[in-house]
Amino acid sequence: MPNRLPDKPGIYIITNSVSGRRYVGSGVNLRKRWNGHRWSLNRGKHHNPRLQSAWTKHGESAFTIDVLEVVEDASHLLTREQYWLDHYDAAACPGFYNFCAVAGSQLGRVRSKATCLRLSAAHRGRTHSPESRAKMRQAKLGRKLSPEHVEKVRLKSLGRRYVRSESFKATRKLVPDQVREFRRLRAAGWSLHQLRRHFNISLSSTQRIAAGDSYVGVARDDDKRNPRVEVEVRPFVRREPVGGRR
Repeated sequence: MPNRLPDKPGIYIITNSVSGRRYVGSGVNLRKRWNGHRWSLNRGKHHNPRLQSAWTKHGESAFTIDVLEVVEDASHLLTREQYWLDHYDAAACPGFYNFCAVAGSQLGRVRSKATCLRLSAAHRGRTHSPESRAKMRQAKLGRKLSPEHVEKVRLKSLGRRYVRSESFKATRKLVPDQVREFRRLRAAGWSLHQLRRHFNISLSSTQRIAAGDSYVGVARDDDKRNPRVEVEVRPFVRREPVGGRR
């Protein structure tokens, strides 16, 4: 079957002769595209689970492929594929295996919750290698945003207000007892991050309290046990000698 497919760009349709369901797609090289479908389907790794399930159930012999259109200019492939998707209403029709209503896009495809969790677990903790980061940095180096893009960003940000959450507002100030507890825990060896999480305050506030720059008016525990004696300081008034100056 692949031998009669041209080595040209085009739109194809795969048909299940048992159920009658079909699949519309496009390829830069129709023969290689069909070989790629067969390779992944025979190994159970095809990107379309509906087509994969039917292929596993009925076998390769139950499927045929036909050329809907040969596209001489490969740059028009997605446009022509979109035409045939709309022509058959493939994404909405139960007689087709297609998920997506837009050619070359995942738009319209709805994944199950189990699939989303599986994809999330597969990507969790994955980081770019130093080589990949260097390549991405090099690709963006010297890139400048167009004036139109800058203007769009400016207009979108216009009037936007960044408001602190209510929980942060309610807990960003400590009462005197909390300040004393903070000092005791700091003296006991707690780190700044432990104190920040414990009192639900920002790291900068934590650093200022630990350095003694904030809550200066709150007496320390030592000051409470040994209170200072306040001495009243009166302004000096020079008195003239009785009888005036001589």
